Order: sequence, then structure tokens, then C-alpha cells
Amino acid sequence: MLQVGIERLTKRYADALFQLASEYSKQDLIYSQLKELSKLFLSNDEIKFFFKTPFIEPYEKTKLIERAFRGKIDDLLLRFLLLLARKNRVIFLDSIAHQYEKIYFKHKGIKDVDVIVPTELNDSTVKVIAEAIKQHFAAKEVVVKQKVDESIIGGVIIRSEEGQIDLSVRRQLQVARQTTQKIISKLTSQNK
Repeated sequence: MLQVGIERLTKRYADALFQLASEYSKQDLIYSQLKELSKLFLSNDEIKFFFKTPFIEPYEKTKLIERAFRGKIDDLLLRFLLLLARKNRVIFLDSIAHQYEKIYFKHKGIKDVDVIVPTELNDSTVKVIAEAIKQHFAAKEVVVKQKVDESIIGGVIIRSEEGQIDLSVRRQLQVARQTTQKIISKLTSQNK
């Protein structure tokens, strides 16, 4: 339940930021800078601790953001970060960035998909898959995030907001097992 509340909260912040960025025609710039900031905040434990700890006043947090990012990121994004610091919400920056990306991709006609494979694919194979997904969803562009999961044995699983297409060998084996069990069950019940 708590996760749902956080998701709603971060979506509201992302919506507001996207609307502001749209007013100033800065959606692309804010997207790229927000993505980099999110990576920075996620990769540094000291930064995470600083913004999570309740013992440091929001004023101190805003001073740090001001010193660290003034002149290095767009002023709109800086003001947004300062707002998050004043409200003790910087800890949700990664989730806000994720929500912003969803809004940005939808606005741009970009399809975001996870492609789960048993071994890492080469770039040309990823391009072929991306092109097929692009045509299937009639998208302007496709962003493929490749994930390796050896347990699928072979084939591919494609996940998007619309759902999942499971073309894995593991799934095919599961279907074959279920079908075989049904046949055996029918045969044994008929022989009684």
C-alpha cells in the first residue's frame, strides 16, 4: 500500500515537472539531465544518506544542492530539486525520474520494452528485435532494455506496459507439460 502512495506522489511530481518543461520547450533537456542526476544519486551512498537522514534540516540540503548544481544543470531542474529538498522528497528522485521517463516516452511516441534473453544479444540482433517491436506497436522509436535470465533456456520474453509476450523455451516446455498432464489425466480417467 505504501508503494502505491509513493508511486502516486512521484507521478504527480513528474507530471508537474513535465508540464513546466513543456511550457519552456525543455522536455528533452530536462529528461537527459534528470536521468543523469538520478544515476548520480543512486550510485553514491553518501548522497543517499545525506538526503535520507531526518537529522539534517531541509535548509542544509537546499544549500548543498545550490552549491553542487548551480550553473551545471538547467535552472528549471535546479528549482525543482530545491523544492524536493525543502519538502524532504529528494529520496524519491529515482522514482520521479522513472515516472518522467514514462511521460516523456509517451509524449515522444517512444516504446520502452524489456527484452529478456538467456544470453546477451549482439547489437544487430537487438536492432532486428527493436524494428519488429516498432512495427508491432506502430511506435516512432523503441528503447530496448536487454536483461539476461538463463532460466528461460532459449527464446525471448518481451515486456512492455501493455503486457508480456513469452516466446521462451521454458514457457513452451511448461505448456507441453500441462498438455501432457491433461492427456494422461483423461486417459487414466477413461480406463477406470
